[in-house]
Amino acid sequence: MPCERRCLSPWGRGHLTSAAFSFALFLVAAFLLSGASADAMVLDRVVAVVNQEAITWLELYRAMEFDLGASVSGLSDEQKARTFAKSEAQYLENMVDVKVQLAEAREAGISVGADEVDRAVRDIQKKYSMDDETFRKALEREGLTMEAYRKKLREQITIARLVEREVRSTMNVTDEEIQERMKEDGLKGEILYHLRQIFFRLPEGEGMEAVEPELARVHEGLKAGTPFEELARQYSQGPARDKGGDLGYMKKSKMDGAFRDAVQGMSAGEVSEPFRTARGVHIVQLVEKKEPTETVREQIFQEKYRQWLKGLRAKAFVEIKL
Repeated sequence: MPCERRCLSPWGRGHLTSAAFSFALFLVAAFLLSGASADAMVLDRVVAVVNQEAITWLELYRAMEFDLGASVSGLSDEQKARTFAKSEAQYLENMVDVKVQLAEAREAGISVGADEVDRAVRDIQKKYSMDDETFRKALEREGLTMEAYRKKLREQITIARLVEREVRSTMNVTDEEIQERMKEDGLKGEILYHLRQIFFRLPEGEGMEAVEPELARVHEGLKAGTPFEELARQYSQGPARDKGGDLGYMKKSKMDGAFRDAVQGMSAGEVSEPFRTARGVHIVQLVEKKEPTETVREQIFQEKYRQWLKGLRAKAFVEIKL
């Protein structure tokens, strides 16, 4: 399901970015990776079996293209192939996790009706200010059919419902546990800011005008609805580039003064104007603000979720053939 993004203008104030619709097939890269003949490529192959359900090579590359499409769009075929090769094992593990959870949901009698998927589609269209025709064309531009999109939505809703019932609703975290965890993590009640950044180094003695072309490209990307993290992967010169510029959670008291000024008054999803520090030029996105107690609860949930998922994997038949 696409994630909402909201940006500040002229770097996007009040502008909702488009959904991450990229789902195009990337057969050239797949061919380079497999070293297969054209005939073998057409035949496809099984890369994993979960219980009695197969995951095919083509499904795996569709999943990677869905997530990585925009970030690899400017690369050569050979570079794309290398990027996909690095990612395929992890993506296959993620697909196995999805299959295992969907199997558990079926066993538990959890189902999602067409009317629920309809409502989810309408909600997404509303959030992104898209009518039916605009939404359909956006899907078509990226090679994604409505049928395939609805299938993904149905799977996500199903898994969310299963996890809510089996994990989140069973959590019984006391205030004492939260306070103890906060003490261990050194949290003292400050709000935590989850930030992403796009960073440009400045040549010695130069002002911000030295990176105006780069800033203009980012600006245009934001206006076109490109997710911030994809622009970070494409343009940022910072150490977190490969992670979409993700700086993690930061306390305001630990931020550089220019960062504190930039995030002041920002809402989740908003993007700052470019600003300068001694290191260079920054553009930051505030992903979310969290009270420390919320962060601790989420950490505990993630731990319990991973343990639960590990149990599901243990009782399922999983064979990796990649």
